[in-house]
Amino acid sequence: MVLRWLPHLLVALLIAVTAAQHLPRVAAFQAAALGNPFPTQGSESLIVHEAGRLARGQSIYVENGPDARGFVSGPYTPLYFVAVAATLKLTPTVYAGGRAITLASWLVLLLAVGALAWGGVGRVRRAALPGVLGALAAVVSLAVFSPGVIWAVRVKPTVPGLALAAVGLLVVQRAVGAGRGSRGVVDRSVLWAVPFFVAAFFTKQTTFAAAVAATLFLLVHAGPRAAARLALLGAAVGGVLFAGLIVLTDGWLF
Repeated sequence: MVLRWLPHLLVALLIAVTAAQHLPRVAAFQAAALGNPFPTQGSESLIVHEAGRLARGQSIYVENGPDARGFVSGPYTPLYFVAVAATLKLTPTVYAGGRAITLASWLVLLLAVGALAWGGVGRVRRAALPGVLGALAAVVSLAVFSPGVIWAVRVKPTVPGLALAAVGLLVVQRAVGAGRGSRGVVDRSVLWAVPFFVAAFFTKQTTFAAAVAATLFLLVHAGPRAAARLALLGAAVGGVLFAGLIVLTDGWLF
């Protein structure tokens, strides 16, 4: 069994060791970025500005004509803005809170990716070691991936949205594993993925792709009933919240 996995083990170990050499520099960069009192990208100031509007009880979804000063950074859904707004008076700079939220989300994303990688291989009988090394290689290589290193300490909803989506995918993977053995049988815990997918969508709407991927995964591995339950519950919860936001924003959410 070990000989069968040996090439994969060596590749995973090589990736993990090579990438791990950069971790100290990554940690130093991210620690310095948290305390930087200046924006590192224009959108950081825009998001902080809009979070400030929310903190003052103003809407960020308003008409943005030539004489207006409204929503300018993109058609993002509001959850990250609400979270940043809650930190503005609690941190030494207006950027520190949003960056801390993003960095915490990055750590969650790394753990979720590792768990997903291990779940794909390590839970197979007698494949624990390949699973562990595969998960380690996935986590360490992502941790030093240049765009991720930078975005992990920016006031930006992308990483928090990805973290929530990854946790949702992990819930689905584990639920299918718990019900393995008969097609169409899946643990009911799969429905706990819904709040994560909905929260991900309301953090950044492009993470809707993760919910679609999870539904297709269920369709293949658990059958149409399991896929339909997840899709219908997610559509119901997300649809009600989306409709409520449209009403609250007088239709300007779009």
